[in-house]
Amino acid sequence: MILGAKNPVNFLNNKIANGNCHITEVKHSDWAEIEQDSKIYTDFNEVSNRLREIMNKQAGTGVSNKPIVVHVYSESALNLSLVDLPGLVINQISGQAEDIPEQIERMVISYISDPNTIILCVLPANVPPSNWKARNVVDKVDPSGERTLAALTQIDAMVDGTNANDALSGKDLKFKLGIIGVCNRSQRQLDNGISIDETAQLEKDYFSQNYPDFSNTCGIKYLIKRMNELLVKKIKADLPILMAAFQNDLKKIERQLIDLGVREDITPENRSEKMFEIINDFSKEYEKLIQGGRAVLYNDEEAPCKKISDIFYVDFERELQIDHTKYLTPDRVKRWIDNAIGLTPKILCSSAPFIEVCKTETQRYCDPSVECVVRVHTELLNGIDTCTRNVRNVRSAFQIYPQIEKRFRQIITELLSDYFEGSKDLIEVYIESLTSHISGAHPMFANAIDVESKKIRDGRTVKLGNPETYSDKPSANQLQPAKQTGTFRITPKINQKTSSNQEPESGMPEEVLPPDQSNRMSGINGNESNGILSDPMNNLYHDAEQQRNEQPELMFDETTSLIMSLVPKYMSIVRRNVLDTVPVLIVSSMNRKLEKKLAPTLNQRLGSLSVAELEELFREEEKIATMRQQLESQRKVGSSLLDIMHFQLRTVIT
Repeated sequence: MILGAKNPVNFLNNKIANGNCHITEVKHSDWAEIEQDSKIYTDFNEVSNRLREIMNKQAGTGVSNKPIVVHVYSESALNLSLVDLPGLVINQISGQAEDIPEQIERMVISYISDPNTIILCVLPANVPPSNWKARNVVDKVDPSGERTLAALTQIDAMVDGTNANDALSGKDLKFKLGIIGVCNRSQRQLDNGISIDETAQLEKDYFSQNYPDFSNTCGIKYLIKRMNELLVKKIKADLPILMAAFQNDLKKIERQLIDLGVREDITPENRSEKMFEIINDFSKEYEKLIQGGRAVLYNDEEAPCKKISDIFYVDFERELQIDHTKYLTPDRVKRWIDNAIGLTPKILCSSAPFIEVCKTETQRYCDPSVECVVRVHTELLNGIDTCTRNVRNVRSAFQIYPQIEKRFRQIITELLSDYFEGSKDLIEVYIESLTSHISGAHPMFANAIDVESKKIRDGRTVKLGNPETYSDKPSANQLQPAKQTGTFRITPKINQKTSSNQEPESGMPEEVLPPDQSNRMSGINGNESNGILSDPMNNLYHDAEQQRNEQPELMFDETTSLIMSLVPKYMSIVRRNVLDTVPVLIVSSMNRKLEKKLAPTLNQRLGSLSVAELEELFREEEKIATMRQQLESQRKVGSSLLDIMHFQLRTVIT
């Protein structure tokens, strides 16, 4: 130990065998080396003096965290390593920083906090236990005393009438590794040149005379022996754990080397064959990732095909949940009807408002559909990274030869760019086709007009909302779909009697006569020629006219309500068609095309390269080569350390 240490001093003691003395003239074959010096020290007093010089230079009047390493070689030494730390102080001395006590305490705690460390706590016997600062610091990191050994010093300097029996017996002290009394050389002994061996004999005599009950477990030699026993025990307990950790580190290094790939010395003649192999591996796995077939992926990530499925059947469906009645108010619909009728009498209402509204609402499906194309295109591009991560051969090839990966990305990106534009145009044309023809004859919509009209006629009220899609099979109490005429018939709100107050021959108003009697009555101008219409053989519109004559006509406001109720019904059918058709169009125009063209295009573009171009592609990146070299060096060092640990473990056990 160094009196007044200012730096951590790491002593590495090494036992040497007889006859292996480094310097034959050294007494007891003992010598030391300080790492900062190239000199071999045979005088340990000189070692102490040199250490003080180094400390004063590095720390001045304070302390320094920079450790000083000392190798000690001796026939009598035990294989032991220990760190001598600066002694804890309460107050600073002149020229020292005010926080010097805190600096030293932080330094000590940084060394003894490691749970694998054995702590040697030096306690002065001539100081009351309540003032033992070292014990207070140790209690912070080892409160149970499981890994602390105490060295009781200054026993021979205790006040007359006191003794160290209680302390040596461990009374009221919790140091599980023991308490050992020692007597160091006094300053007088140092001045008189008393040797270490002479000091050891004096120490032995002192404890035999004054503490006979503890004489066998006291002294510097016993302290060294006890520390060596504890170290060996610690090695036996911890070395297998440390070896297992080293083995895990070596396995990680091996995996990293495997991921980097084994560098192949590919000849110019074999480069084309190797390129074909990489293309084949990549194409097969990429197809599985974008279409399906590969279940377990790196880091349990989702495959591109799963993400594309979610885009189609979760995200796209959610984005098409559009409120088609948001801007559909009665006033706006009436205005549209008036605009469509114009100067014509309000007897027949044009279906133009309904058609225009449906066209506008159908066009709202275009942006979400195009966005669906964009997102699928993105996932197909991301599939390159997924394939690289999950296919070892591909990952290895791309890491070793990054220019090949760069060329793959370029070719696939160009292909997808063309397919993306074609797919987007196809979707836009499809939506445009839906807007160009609003079909009231759709089998799921054909009877909707009659059903809604009947509701209005029966109750003269309409319950607005978002009705369910109608079946293509009308119920028994529903009328069959009327033939499309492109109009809704409106009854103007006027007095139904003629200006001459004349009534039909039947004695009741014409509007309430049975259809058969009404049809037999004279025409509007008293002309009997209207009777011709009753002959189905002579009138192609007989069925439609009969249905209109059998039902009361809708009022203007009721026609408005009818349009407002029919728009969401028709749009629900359009939405279903878009949800079904857009994914099919995207897959057929982008995914399938890429699957068919990927391998042939890669082979065509990369298989026809010149010798110089292939050589450039198969050039290993310098960073990868350096990384491989470092990992191989780490593996070599780790293997050597593991061998040393095995040897040490066998030595300790025997």
